[in-house]
Amino acid sequence: MNSVTCSDGCVQLSSTISKKRLLSGSGGYYNPAGGHVEYDPLTTHVYIKGALPISVGTMQKVVVLRNDKVTYVPASKLVPGDMVGFPIHKGANLPEWDKDDIVKKNLDNPTLWWIAGRYVADGWTLKDRRTCIAVAPTKTEDIERMTSLGGTHVADMHSCKVVAYRYKDFHEFFKRMFGTGARSKYISEDVLCLPKELLRAFVEGYLRGDGYYHPVHKDYDVKTVSKSLALDLVRAIAKAYDRPAYVYETANSPKCTIKGKTCKRSLYTYRVTFSPEKRQREIPFIKDGIMWYRVERVVTPTEFLKGPRVEFLSFGATFVCNNVIMMG
Repeated sequence: MNSVTCSDGCVQLSSTISKKRLLSGSGGYYNPAGGHVEYDPLTTHVYIKGALPISVGTMQKVVVLRNDKVTYVPASKLVPGDMVGFPIHKGANLPEWDKDDIVKKNLDNPTLWWIAGRYVADGWTLKDRRTCIAVAPTKTEDIERMTSLGGTHVADMHSCKVVAYRYKDFHEFFKRMFGTGARSKYISEDVLCLPKELLRAFVEGYLRGDGYYHPVHKDYDVKTVSKSLALDLVRAIAKAYDRPAYVYETANSPKCTIKGKTCKRSLYTYRVTFSPEKRQREIPFIKDGIMWYRVERVVTPTEFLKGPRVEFLSFGATFVCNNVIMMG
């Protein structure tokens, strides 16, 4: 485990590393060291306790913790009880910001990152490129903190208050760090690289907007329609709180009715849960900077087991599929 390092948000167990990217089923992926690489056209489906399943080529190697040792195992060779690893960012740096503006002056201010968390939960942009954040009537005390960095309480919308920021203040910053739109928001690697106390301020702001705390179970529950955001939130929680988190995917009906109007809805909702306090029996767990989840079930096509086994070249790069560390 001493060889484990972190770069661009991914755990590196070998030489070079790429940005995280998603794989699903057969096909190929782009490896910076070797161009486009085809992998096994047959697919193994791996189901993981408290994490999203992965579907990859049967010979695609996955990083596994077995008998307290880290090794690479082809997906078809995984067995129930194996622990697969999710990367936790080890960086502690502020993002680079060239403009001499309110953002640059407050990069080390927890309030900036708390507001950023509120934006990810309840924010959007207007046509004039102002940034708006909704505040529920039960959380109006948040307005004072949100207006402390240039925000203005501009209007009431339905049952919510709305705080707006001028275009030149936060629009470019929020768009670069978190994206726009409920389905496409994410947490950038720059944010995941923040020092722990600033990343925690961000997570607290997000939970203040979208999180629900269960006083009986003493845990948080978050729902989002953005898959990227859910997976990134798991990593942010792990670093900010030193606590593991669970993520689940739920299928939705394609349409819903809002105020008598039929609307399209996202096909999936992603639910993230975590407890700030350690549980007596806890899986997943964090060890040596990696969050380990238990494999529950592995499904591999029977025709693959009867036919010849195909080995693919390794270019020494690790990457991430649904946050599970793999080797290219």
